[in-house]
Amino acid sequence: MVTPRLMAAPAKALHPPGGAEGRRLAASIAVDAVGRGLFLAGSVVFFTRQLGLSPGQVGAGLALGGVVGLVAAFPVGLAADRFGGRRVLMALHSYRALALAAYLLVTNFAGFVAVSGLVAVAAGSTVPVLQALVGAAVPAAERVTTMGYLRAVQNAGFAIGGVLAAGVIALDTRAAYVALILANAAGFAVSAVLVSRIAATAPAPRPAGARVLDALRDRLFLGVAAGNGVLLLHTTMLAVGIPLWILLHTGVPRFVVAAVFVLNTVLAVALQVPVSGTASTLAGSVRAYRWAGLALVATCLLLVGAGWYRTGPVAIALLVVAVVALTFGEMLQSAAAWSAGYALAPERLRGSYLAVLGLGNNAQSMVGPVLVTAAVAAGTWGLIGLAGVLAVASALTAALVRGRGGTT
Repeated sequence: MVTPRLMAAPAKALHPPGGAEGRRLAASIAVDAVGRGLFLAGSVVFFTRQLGLSPGQVGAGLALGGVVGLVAAFPVGLAADRFGGRRVLMALHSYRALALAAYLLVTNFAGFVAVSGLVAVAAGSTVPVLQALVGAAVPAAERVTTMGYLRAVQNAGFAIGGVLAAGVIALDTRAAYVALILANAAGFAVSAVLVSRIAATAPAPRPAGARVLDALRDRLFLGVAAGNGVLLLHTTMLAVGIPLWILLHTGVPRFVVAAVFVLNTVLAVALQVPVSGTASTLAGSVRAYRWAGLALVATCLLLVGAGWYRTGPVAIALLVVAVVALTFGEMLQSAAAWSAGYALAPERLRGSYLAVLGLGNNAQSMVGPVLVTAAVAAGTWGLIGLAGVLAVASALTAALVRGRGGTT
């Protein structure tokens, strides 16, 4: 699925990109990723067993929080343009520490919805602000590989946090869950301190005639954001689609579900930086969007093949290759989005433009589970239909990016 050009890793990818600022950002990401991995793996158990919420209430509360995050992302991006990415990211980390700790005060569903909304205000805005900060603190030639490096560090941190959460769930006491939440909150507080060590850069002057809502008026960029959001369905395919497909449409051992996540994490940590290096230009972004679409289409078709065989080594092999294809689709889409975001966003309006690009991710988080679950429930034709949607999104997004000056 990946051409030799895409597989070629720049020699400098063997070393952390971004210089001293990249290393400081990586330290910040590592701390909060371990805490978030701990929280994500154990929080649902805490919500249901300790707060007494039903699974339906947990899902509804988080979905409502996601709506709040969707609305808040653009104003936060405007703040990054006005005050600089470093200040805003420090504020977001500090705010998230306090908002997460507020879960310990929840006693009913209404309180859970309120706190989920408070948490989502920052959760949906952090990545665009981080990318804007990388754009200001890191040389242009290293921005995309730096984002890839930070993503790899984040995935490793999530994995470590998930392992630690297993111990918390095994203890299954309120004290253990309180420690879990406070550890995540403390991770954000520490991250805020680490971000404060990044060299401050004054925001660039606003271009003549530029307005604060320009990102929302840029139809081409809105199209890129929409297409990118569709390709982000790979997130839900990994978390929901592939596990459900394995359980509903194959007869392979259930441990394969856990192996899927391990394989994805290992590949993403090992290869995100070199894959990102292939999309460091706008033309590279165009190619990466195309290859990402092909990889995700192949994922759907390989899953269909595994469903036909159902059991045995061939079915397992097809599932493994499907996860490999999905992971390459994930890495290529991420790199393409980072590169396109930097290339298409005016420097002085980068925060608001990247916030618009991030709206696709927030929307996918709300719509994706419903769409992917419906496709899996429909069986073979459902996945073929999903493959078609991904193929169209890939082609259109690549065409829109190319229309801004990329070449093939």
